Order: sequence, then C-alpha cells, then structure tokens
Amino acid sequence: MRKITRLPPWLALLSLFWVVLPLRAQIGAPGRLNSASGSHVRWEMVSDQVVVVPGRTNSVALRMRIAPDWHTYWQQPSDSGDIGQAPSVRWTLPPGVSVGELAWPTPEAKYDPTLRDTAYIYHGEVWLLAPLVLGPEVAPGSLNLQAEIKWQECDANQCLPQKTLVSLDLTVGSAARPATELESGFAAARAKLPSPADFAVLLQWLDPPTSEARRFLVEFARPSGRWDFFPYQNPGLALGDADASVVKDLGGRLQVTKRATKTGQDWPSVIHGLVVHLDEQGHPLEGRVANARQVDPETPSISGTPPSDAAPAAPAASFWAMLGAAFLGGLILNIMPCVLPVIALKILGFVRQSQESPARVRILGLAYGAGVLISFVGLALMIIIAQSIRGWASWGMQFQDARFLVLMTTLVTLVSLNLFGVFEVHLGSRTMTAASGFAQREGVGGALANGVLATVLATPCTAPFLAPALGYAIPQKSAAIILLFFLMIGLGLATPYVVLCWNPRWLKLLPKPGAWMEKFKMAMGFPMLATAVWLLYLTVPHFGEDGVLWMGIFLVMAALAAWIFGEFVQRAHRRPIFGWVAVGIVVAVGYGFILEGRLEWRMPNPQAGAGATATTTRGGSHLPWEKWSPAAVAAARAAGRTVLVDFTAKSCLICQLNKKIAIEVPAVAEKIRTNDVTILKGDFTMEDPAILEELQRYGRSGVPLVLVYPRDGKGAPQVLPASLTKGVVLDALDRANR
Repeated sequence: MRKITRLPPWLALLSLFWVVLPLRAQIGAPGRLNSASGSHVRWEMVSDQVVVVPGRTNSVALRMRIAPDWHTYWQQPSDSGDIGQAPSVRWTLPPGVSVGELAWPTPEAKYDPTLRDTAYIYHGEVWLLAPLVLGPEVAPGSLNLQAEIKWQECDANQCLPQKTLVSLDLTVGSAARPATELESGFAAARAKLPSPADFAVLLQWLDPPTSEARRFLVEFARPSGRWDFFPYQNPGLALGDADASVVKDLGGRLQVTKRATKTGQDWPSVIHGLVVHLDEQGHPLEGRVANARQVDPETPSISGTPPSDAAPAAPAASFWAMLGAAFLGGLILNIMPCVLPVIALKILGFVRQSQESPARVRILGLAYGAGVLISFVGLALMIIIAQSIRGWASWGMQFQDARFLVLMTTLVTLVSLNLFGVFEVHLGSRTMTAASGFAQREGVGGALANGVLATVLATPCTAPFLAPALGYAIPQKSAAIILLFFLMIGLGLATPYVVLCWNPRWLKLLPKPGAWMEKFKMAMGFPMLATAVWLLYLTVPHFGEDGVLWMGIFLVMAALAAWIFGEFVQRAHRRPIFGWVAVGIVVAVGYGFILEGRLEWRMPNPQAGAGATATTTRGGSHLPWEKWSPAAVAAARAAGRTVLVDFTAKSCLICQLNKKIAIEVPAVAEKIRTNDVTILKGDFTMEDPAILEELQRYGRSGVPLVLVYPRDGKGAPQVLPASLTKGVVLDALDRANR
C-alpha cells in the first residue's frame, strides 16, 4: 500500500493570500528620489522616454509621494490665496533643452469654517507633468536635468516650508526608447489632468456691483452628480471670507454659488477655473477647464443638453433585478471556459459519490457550496479593502497582480501533475481513490477545496448578466451591498452541485465507478495543464523580456520537486528523509535563485503590454489598433471619424473570444477599412485607473466593454453587449456611419 502524506494547510494560506492580497504600488522610475531632511513629501523626476531624440517633444514628471495625513497644494492654493503655498520649480537644463509649464491634476477642496476659506490640496501620489523639448542642435550623449523645488507641506496641526533638488539622467540618441515600466503611470497621470469643457459655462453676479463682496453663480448643463467650481487665480478678484460652495441641481443643469471680493477697478466678466465632478466623499473624479462668462442679469438660466460624448443616461437600476442578475451570472459561470477544467473534475467526483450514502453526498455538496461562498466572501473583502485604501476596485483585479499569478500558475501546474499521477494529494479520506486531490472522494476538505479552486479560476470571466450586476454593486462602495452581491454570485455558481447532491437519486444516472476513472483523471490533467499555460501567459509580461524563460524554469523545478516527492517520499520503502532533503534543495533553489533573485517576484517591474499594435485576422486582414486614451477619442471624433473602442484584458476569455469571432474577422475589418474607422484598444491586463474610470462611467466594473462612437462627433457612443457576434458589430458600425 502506498504511503500517503497529508496535505499541509497551504490551500488555506493561499486563500488568505488572495483575500488580503497586498495592493501593488507602482515601481520607481529612472530618476533620483529626493526630499528635504524631515520632509513628509518625497520627490522624484521621471521621463516617459529613456532615450530621447533631438527635435522632438517628450514628457517629464515631478512625482511627489505624500505621507499619510499630510498634504501639499494646487497651483491656486486657496480661494483667497491666504492659505498654503503651491510648489514652485526652478529648472537647470543643458543648452538646447527647455521644459514647458507644469500641468496640474485636479485637486481636492477642503473648506475651513474657521478661516471661511477653501484650500485646494493633494494627498497620496501626485504627478506634475511638463513637456520636455529638445532642440535639433542637441548632440547625442548623456543629458542631465535638475529641478529645485520649493513647497509647503501641512498636516492638521502645522505647515512646514521645504526645499529639495531632484535630477534625471537621460540618453540622447537617434531612435527613441520609451520607459515602458512607466507608461501606465504616465497614462494615469494624464487621465487626472483637467480637459477642456465641451459645454457652456455661464457666470451671473447675484449682488449689486456696488457691494464690496458679491456672490456669483456658475451654471452649466451636465448630468446629475456632485459638482463644484474651483477658480484659478483671476486678476482683480479674490475669493474667500465666504461660505462653502452651494450647489443646486436643476434637472440637467447645475448651479454653483460662491462669494468673491474685488481687488481691481472693475468686476471681471470672466472667471477662469475648473468645473469638477466629485464622488460621495468629495474626491475629484474629473475636472474640466472652464471660462465662466457673464450673461445678462435678466437671463435666469441656460438651457442645453449634456455633452455629446457623455455616457448615455441609463434607467435607474432595480436593486432586486440586479441581485437576480448576480445570481444568474454566477449560474452561467459554470459553463464559462475558465471553470471547465474544475467542472470536469467535479463530474468525476459525482461519479464516485453516486455510491455513497445520501447523507454523506449531501454533506459533500454543502461543503463544496461552502467553499464557493467562503471564496466569494474573500473576493468581496478584497474589493472592500481595495476601495478603502486606493478608492477603486474591479472584478478579477487579483489577476492584475504578478504575485497572485505566480502562485496560481504554480498551483495549477501542481494540480495537473497530481492528475497525471506524479504525486498524490490527500485531504482527509482513509484511502486514495482514482480521482484527483481536488475532485476525489477525499471528504469534506476536498469538496471545500474544489469550491475554492472553482471560484479562483472563475474570476477572470464575466458571464452574461454578471457585468451589469457587478457594475451596479461595486461603485456603491457599500460593504454590505458588495458582500450581498458577491454572496449571490457564489450562490449561483454553487447551486447546480448542491441541488444535485441534495437529490442523490439523480447521481444514479451517471456511469458506475470503475477503472475508466483513472484514465479520465489523467485525461483531465491536460485541460488543467492548458489552464497553467494560460496563467503563464498572463504572468510573464510582469517580468520583462526574460520573464517567460525564468518563469518556465521555475515551473520545471516545481515539477521536479513534485516528482521527487512522489517517487522518493510517498513511494519510498525506506528512508524518505533523503527525498525530503532533495525536495527542500530544489524548492529552495527555485524560490531563492529564480523567484527572488531573477524575477524579484514580490516587486515586479511590469512591461507595458497595452501598447497599440496591428493584428492580423483569420482572413489576412490588417487591423491598425491604436492605444486608447480620452485624447485619442476626442481627436478622432474631431476629425469626423467613427470610433470603435475595445476595453479588454489578456485574462478575460470573453474578450478574447469577442475579438476572434466578432471584431478581428474579415467582414468587420473590411468595414473598418472602407469607412475609415479609428479602432482603439484599452488594455486592462494591468492596473489602469483611467480605464477603470471609463468602465465605471458606463456601469461596468471590469472588461469587456466595446463602444462605437458615431461619425458626427456629437452623439453618445453605442454600448455593445458583453458577448458579441459579427452581426452586432457590423450593425453598430452601420448606425455609427450614418
């Protein structure tokens, strides 16, 4: 009889890992980090290019990392200008090099009732972008940029003036080379910059011009939501000695009222500032640069419509309808390709359980359901924690984390080797059966583990009904609602198996156990191995060009350790200690030399895999994909072109299926070519707050999302279904081209 070794509690530790998965911070850039002694703000200069070319314009950024409970100030520190000091920069640049004005992201407003003034502040990590211009006379070689920065940092009790010097070394060459590890950071920073307002913003003075202080009203047509007006420094005008902004929603129009005092000869007829969309906590979601122009005092209001590219207003979603959609989405997850390898093993478990007593079958079914529900509780907690720490979260976001992917790829590889019989896993039964450790008659522990694995592999998929339900629940930012919806999804995923186990007579229809089960178990190792390959495909972009080599070698060493364990520990007739020593050596070398030494897996250096590349369809058609950004959409619409945007991710199998059968097909490619359609790809494989914000704008918490903007540049985009067909895409393009 084979000696069976009980499985250590690694599965519970794995579940705990992805429940409280550390939230990945962006990695530093090729600049020098610096801060003043005792400062609570750390500064760094970074560039979007490692190699720059004379005669071209690039981007540099001054990145500040602000300690918790501290803040710095916007370019207009406060309404009155009496609170705070904005960061100032003095550049030291080589001949022929110049840096343009800083671009400031939208700040947060903080009203001080004691001073009766509003301060505009920054928290956390902030990038101040600026154009870097190299004249054609700049010679190849090294380039050093320096910036002396002065700023004021404050907490609740004190404000400290600070000064520091940061520098950046670049190479001047004949061919540009981007800093790929910073592309997502620059994209996120650009997404936080205010964009020009594409709607009228009008100004009305509410008090007589003879008053020393006058209230003014800024009015504009925008969808409902929480909005405010942040003024720039306006000549002849000072704000302050005022109450906080008063905002009124007039059914499609919004009014923001403030108070100002005159410092010049005349009251201005234009007030420059930002119209800012805020979340429930008052944090900025977007800013629009606006020149509020005075209208006739007799004009009571403006009339207009929401801007042309605004997300189409959706009818108010019913809570109960969305809850039902969550259950249906979880039910449909059972037939999604992500979960199929586990489903096959579960069927094998049913075959074995058909010979058990009804009471035991019911217990195993409930254990499987408990594993699913516990896992979805873990997912919900991960979403809640992420939202509380960084303000946003998305479905399947753990598949954007390299550490999680490394663990999952290793785990699924070991599961496939277990199915092939390389080694055996035991989770609580007295004797091994013909099934795998994740689907055999191993008892309650095995059924529970099966539910956990099914949930983990299901999260990259977005089934029909699931996208709108998640899009409804996650933006609510209510822990109770998020937990309820995730439990409902888990209930949908677990229900078919619990129902089957609750009616054991139905299991009698399955084939009787026999020798065929051993062959079936080994056959199921191949789809599980294919799942490991897919996970490897998602993992290697996080580790640069050599990632696939070193990750592949690590998996080979993991397989070697599993083989030694099976042959020289489990099947050893004597002295299994030597097998344990060999396993320990292989694991130590694989982890220490490869994961820690070569891959630095706990602090990955991601290469941007979201760049725009042309792809070839099955019929040989060439699709000129470009990288998505709000600016790219605006530019294409301004040029009078139809725009198709595909928000996708490598981990999203539905996205890949949509692309293969509905977008990158000859008929659609021909339509794109003949109608001069701009096609943009928003790759959400790695974290991108700009893409997440766009998804949430259309009621989604994850990909896929496909939008088709009309050629006229005015209408709202068509939101296509989560699952596409060629006909759906062609019809959308026809409507957009009219």
